Amino acid sequence: MAPDLSLLGIGYITGKALLFSGGGRVLGHLVVPRVLRGAGKLETRGVLLTLAVSFCFLLSWAAARVGLAPIVGAFAAGLVLDEVHYRPAAPGKRRTFVSYYSR
Repeated sequence: MAPDLSLLGIGYITGKALLFSGGGRVLGHLVVPRVLRGAGKLETRGVLLTLAVSFCFLLSWAAARVGLAPIVGAFAAGLVLDEVHYRPAAPGKRRTFVSYYSR
């Protein structure tokens, strides 16, 4: 049985998706640069990839918990991680992760 399609229902889902995406971006911009700065101190291969995939799964799970499709969470994670860049350090120095907002 398909759910009823109404303008109110579409507006409710759209509003929920916009609030989730906006909240995810704000929270991500506060948390992700700090986490990546700490991860930059690790001398382990694959840390950036592991953190990016974990963040994507976390936001996908959160989106499913609030009643949205998990792809909405993955999209919000992509918006946050798109603005985070890796800056390799000179030899002998630690590697760091840099965001547009921390410059």
